Amino acid sequence: MCITPIASVDEFTKVVESDDISVVGFTADWCDGPCKPILQLYDEYSTKGDKIHFYQVDVDKQLEVAGGIGIMTVPTTIAYRGKGKKVDAVFGNNTGKLRIMLDRLEKL
Repeated sequence: MCITPIASVDEFTKVVESDDISVVGFTADWCDGPCKPILQLYDEYSTKGDKIHFYQVDVDKQLEVAGGIGIMTVPTTIAYRGKGKKVDAVFGNNTGKLRIMLDRLEKL
């Protein structure tokens, strides 16, 4: 998988403040059922090219990151583009909406 784990608040800030299109998935180790299809979709799209960069935050290990932006459910996917601007989000295991979001991001 081409998904980079985020291990600190500083790493998260660096990712979302970059000029890249960054997709951050908020998951947890115990979230196998709902999170696995989401992570598989990240993997699928990460092999299509280098326009979108994929990251993962374990909400149990990175409480400060998850709490700082108000993550209330896993999986949650948030897309950022340029200087911390949140451009889209998908909450829960909704692979259809996530696919639409990723297709839209590829066209930016």
